[in-house]
Order: sequence, then C-alpha cells, then structure tokens
Amino acid sequence: MSALNIEDSPNIIDEMELIKTYNPINYHPYLYSLIKINWFIFGSLTWAYEYRRTNSPKAAWYRRRDFDQFINAFCGQYKFRKKNLAYYKATEFGKFGEAHCHFLIAGDGCDYLEPETYCASLKNLWENQLMAFDYNKRGMGTADIVPYDKAKEYPGVKYCLKREYISRDEEREREDYLSKGLIKLIKATDSKLSADRNCNSLPGCSKPEDELSLAA
Repeated sequence: MSALNIEDSPNIIDEMELIKTYNPINYHPYLYSLIKINWFIFGSLTWAYEYRRTNSPKAAWYRRRDFDQFINAFCGQYKFRKKNLAYYKATEFGKFGEAHCHFLIAGDGCDYLEPETYCASLKNLWENQLMAFDYNKRGMGTADIVPYDKAKEYPGVKYCLKREYISRDEEREREDYLSKGLIKLIKATDSKLSADRNCNSLPGCSKPEDELSLAA
C-alpha cells in the first residue's frame, strides 16, 4: 500500500495536532470524534425559570424535556426528520452553579439555507414561541445562537467538551446527549477517514485508548 501524503489530508493533520495538544484533565474524549464533524450552528441557552437552573435529577429531566421540545419545533418548522438531525447538547453549571445549555447542529441534510436563517428561527423559538409544559407564559429564556466558525474551535466543540469540576479531584457528572443522527454521522466520518489513510505509515498517529468508540 502506498504511503499517505498527509499534506493532502487536512483532517488527518488536524487530528494529529489535536492529539498533541489534548489535555484529558480539561476535555472529554468525545472531542476526538466531534472535532471531525462539519458543524453548522453553535448555540447557548439559558432558562428563565429558577428551578430549571438547579442541579437535581428532576430539574435535569425538565431541561431535557424543554430541549426536546426545542428540537422538535425546529424540525417541524423546516420539515426535517428528527432521527436524521445530527446534534450534540451539553449542560454546564459554570462558576455560579446555574445550569445552562450549549449545543451544536451539523450541516448534513440541513445546509440548503444560510445558517443565519436557522439561527434567527432557533432564537425566536426559544425566546418567544415555546412554552414549558408546566408554565403558561411563552419563552424559555435567552438564546445566543450563531453560525459555527471552524476557525474558532474553542467557542464551539472544545467549549462543549470541557470538563467541569466540583472540587480539585471530583469531576461533575456530565449531562449531555448525542443524537442518533450524530452517532450515525460519526460512524460514517470515521469510516471515510479510515479508508483515506494508512495509520501505520504515520508514526504517532494512533488514537488514545479512551477515544469514543461507536463501533458497538
């Protein structure tokens, strides 16, 4: 098999650089898979209702229900099939201990419109149109939703995958979600990259042992 010319394979170069700089203390290993996806939209959501911002199993269930309603409304508005939509969601508590959400939506299957159009629709849904099932007022909270900028990985993928710690030695339990469409896309992306390269010809190109495996 002929040697691979890595200069013609920017995805491989990006992955090698990520391996060199990856700090497992700061980032979850999902980073290795999510960094390869062609992301289209990045957003952050807050909740107006105080209880939704607390750290409890019941509050987490309410947040999941709210976000599901958000994605369902988005898919309904643009006639997307939810099972095919590739998206990732992560909850962060931050220094003040109040839950808020970061999410990513991939461009596969929904990039026939400009991302700004979707961003405006998503923002309007969250801030003005949706209503929590246990409240009688429209609007879930605030939304900051922008087109994904590949050149700014930290405010995007890396920001979503950063670890949070309760204390110096205790990590906060992750509250995140990979859609079925995203898992399918990761498998397809990994298969394509595997077909494009011969890792044995790239010293040091082996993946870390704790990289996300979706082969099962």
